[in-house]
Amino acid sequence: MNDILHPNSYNLSGARSILVDRHGQPLTVDDDTLDMVIIEHEHYKTHEGDHYFIKAVQDVTGAGTLQYFSFVTPDTDTRIHARAKMTAESEFWLGIYEGGSVSAPGTQIHGLNNNRGSLNIAQLLAFDSPTVSDDGFLMWSDQTGTGGKPTGVAPEFGYEIVARRNTRYIFKAVKEAAGTHYMSFDFWWYEQDHASQFEGH
Repeated sequence: MNDILHPNSYNLSGARSILVDRHGQPLTVDDDTLDMVIIEHEHYKTHEGDHYFIKAVQDVTGAGTLQYFSFVTPDTDTRIHARAKMTAESEFWLGIYEGGSVSAPGTQIHGLNNNRGSLNIAQLLAFDSPTVSDDGFLMWSDQTGTGGKPTGVAPEFGYEIVARRNTRYIFKAVKEAAGTHYMSFDFWWYEQDHASQFEGH
């Protein structure tokens, strides 16, 4: 790939000028297609080592059984851009709550860095099976089950959540069918150290 050269821009020595972004980084084009090289910000954060994921599959037994996960955002300027997807073998009701509380945090789950060469550690804290004393504000709910059709908070479902600072989010699953069936849970996010020009402050 080559740096982008403005076709009508020359410096005093007659050499062509290179276009750069606002950080002084040169813009580039593909050698073969001459298209400008652009990647999504989330993809960029993966390469920077600021993108993380958690994947879990659990067998859940008995109608009415509850399964909880909770996530606590840092009390810093770091913004958490979160996505989630849930799939189940039988009928489950699913809810995401904001601002809930727990009497016991549960087992901490460590998010894995998508860039396996990065030493960065997620600031978002995640927990499996907390003891929930107050669910909090129900901000999203859905149903999933037989047929394996996934649901969640992700672009394919029309959602992304930019999480609030220093806040607990609780994911609640209620099994509605008798017997033992699996629930598959995907959660992924990237961490942004400062608000972008498109976000409120």
